[in-house]
Amino acid sequence: MGFGDAFTVTVRHGPETWRMLVDCGVHSQGRARPIRDSVRAIIADLTAAAPDQRPHLDVVVATHHHADHITGFACEEWEQVLVDEVWVPFIEDPDDEDARRIRDGQTAAAHGLLALGDRRVAELDGRRVPAGVEQARMFALNAQGNAAATDRLLGRDRLGFAAPHRVRFLPSKNEVENRIEVDRVGLVAHVLGPSRDVSFLKRMDPPAPQQWPLVRAAATDSGGPITPLFPPHYSATGPLPDWLPSAKADLALRNSCTMTTGYCVPPRFWRTR
Repeated sequence: MGFGDAFTVTVRHGPETWRMLVDCGVHSQGRARPIRDSVRAIIADLTAAAPDQRPHLDVVVATHHHADHITGFACEEWEQVLVDEVWVPFIEDPDDEDARRIRDGQTAAAHGLLALGDRRVAELDGRRVPAGVEQARMFALNAQGNAAATDRLLGRDRLGFAAPHRVRFLPSKNEVENRIEVDRVGLVAHVLGPSRDVSFLKRMDPPAPQQWPLVRAAATDSGGPITPLFPPHYSATGPLPDWLPSAKADLALRNSCTMTTGYCVPPRFWRTR
């Protein structure tokens, strides 16, 4: 995808098949190919696999609304795909007060960071934009998500798939609804997150005196040092170590049967009977 995410999970049991797509997006700074090409490739695979040549997904999971995970759903090609259900974090529930508070806070933070970066660029008056400032702006733009993609996922503003679909906001306050069974293929999905505990969610907010490194970078004078996006111990210079490719392959293998519907969700999210 190019610094984004999209993968399918297929479960077969006898003559029955169940398919799920997790995310479909790409980051504006890591695009390997046009997102529309990726969407068409996914739909072509679904079409080829369908007995009646009608592309179909039992479930679409949108882990969160950052653009690099959902922007592909803005493409109109999805109007030809039948989707039974869409699973999204409860954060997207327009009728949930806790979700609205969190969503408004995330939106305000993204807008504030973008405005800070834009103001810093204007102050430079044509001079070279420091890398930290540009990184802050790209971070904020990605966090703003994609309105058209969200509308399609939630089936609003006349956007959707080939037919009306069910939307589940997960996890539900009703614990029974967080165990989803698909009897025809012997699958059970256990929704583990994101947490609905308000006190736990508040722990993710940084202490008031602290500021994001990106905010500090955006606010730094042109003549002063720029706070890097990542601390030095997260950066690699020179040839990469020999073990890195094998470690990446091992991680991909261990995550091949993992899906999430939110942030910081533990693995083993679902299992088959």
